[in-house]
Amino acid sequence: MRRLIPSIGSLIAFEAVARHLSFSKAADDLSLTQSAVSRQIGTLEQMLGMQLFERRPHRLVLTETGATYLADVIDALERLSASTVRVMSNRKGVGVVQVVSTPTFASIWLLPRLPRFYKQHPEIQIMLRTRSTPFNLLESNVDIAINMSVVTWPGTIADPLVSSPAVAVCSAQFKERYRLEVPNDLIGKPLIQHYSIPDTWSEWLAEMGVAHPAPLVGQQFDQFVLATQAAVAGLGIVIMPRLFVEAELRARELIEPFAKRSKRTFTYMMFRSEDRQLPALQIFKDWLLDEAKPREKAAPRAAGR
Repeated sequence: MRRLIPSIGSLIAFEAVARHLSFSKAADDLSLTQSAVSRQIGTLEQMLGMQLFERRPHRLVLTETGATYLADVIDALERLSASTVRVMSNRKGVGVVQVVSTPTFASIWLLPRLPRFYKQHPEIQIMLRTRSTPFNLLESNVDIAINMSVVTWPGTIADPLVSSPAVAVCSAQFKERYRLEVPNDLIGKPLIQHYSIPDTWSEWLAEMGVAHPAPLVGQQFDQFVLATQAAVAGLGIVIMPRLFVEAELRARELIEPFAKRSKRTFTYMMFRSEDRQLPALQIFKDWLLDEAKPREKAAPRAAGR
């Protein structure tokens, strides 16, 4: 059966033009002539029977159809690229594991540990990408996804990885400016929100016994690292996994303004497909679980020994 698929060249040209919103910049990016890129787009639009761009004076704009098609094209090209890397690496006797993580967890917890993994397993490559928006694990050519426990994917195996206490933190200047002494003082104050977990403040305030009239009102961020920096800058108070703000707490860039602490925790899970049993995947999975185990601190040596 003949598949109705455009040429890879036309899809790559479409992605480049959509990214730059310029035929000339896309041509430079692809090392092609502007006329060649224009022909690729024309051929693609003719095949689809739809216009992907509006040619306005001095600028190019994606049509609604073009914007919808672009998301699918980017996903398809990324999956094809990942599969190609996997095959090429396996040909060289190297295992490849495709990993997706939330950005802050990747930068604070996973990346600092990867050198230990490579020292033990130099034959395995970890292809790490970060995503803060929802995606379908089973349709994205991903071997392992690390996300908060609020995410569920049917057909996957979930292993608890890291749990961290939830802490309310702000700058010392913010606490002084708003005279924060007890959680009830937060009524009417700026509450920094994380858009993917909107119930965090409602649950935390309820646990603290605070009847807040508007717990969802406040600046929203899609990444914990941005919410942290907003709190450091004095824009509000935020609830974070303590794991993510330990450095700021040690440096006194952030403080815990209240003596009473929440019992709430943030749990990060490792998700993997039930169907994928690749050797490299099993090795990396076992290593992750071992890294997540609590480590006992060595007892201090006695003086003079």
